[in-house]
Amino acid sequence: MNRNTFTSSVRTRSPSSGSILSGCKEAVASIEQNSVESTKSSGIITCSSWRLGMNTSGVDLEVPRAEAVTVTSDTLVVELSDGRTISVPLAWFPRLLHATLDERNTWRLIGKGHGIHWEDLDEDISIEGLLAGKPSGESQVSFKKWLKSRTERSGTSVTRRSRRRSKLGG
Repeated sequence: MNRNTFTSSVRTRSPSSGSILSGCKEAVASIEQNSVESTKSSGIITCSSWRLGMNTSGVDLEVPRAEAVTVTSDTLVVELSDGRTISVPLAWFPRLLHATLDERNTWRLIGKGHGIHWEDLDEDISIEGLLAGKPSGESQVSFKKWLKSRTERSGTSVTRRSRRRSKLGG
């Protein structure tokens, strides 16, 4: 008895994204072979994965490390270990955009240069994400909550300073 295995995929069209793989189900098909001795063999139909575009061979890429970071009023600039410099709009990272100059310049490299961390802002940015062109993934709800707590803290510290001055007669 011969066993033949077949690979198939089911495709549907989506108006916004082109062809996609969907509806994968395993099925068993019987194949009748014509010969002197009529025998039956079973073939298993399974789904295969695919995607649109040109086939390419896989390449293992090593993500370069950050060596230096500069933050201006509107841009984050990172010098990489492979000699490249990448710059992205600060608007991609709202916490950096709303930070003071001192806060922006108080960073450290993490993960042997694979990321940048701003302790005072609770912000972490990966070099891989920068190279992929990914802005902050923080939700608006989370950002607004952070911004509100930041405003409340600075308001509290201003109030405490004012009280101290008034107690000192200033």
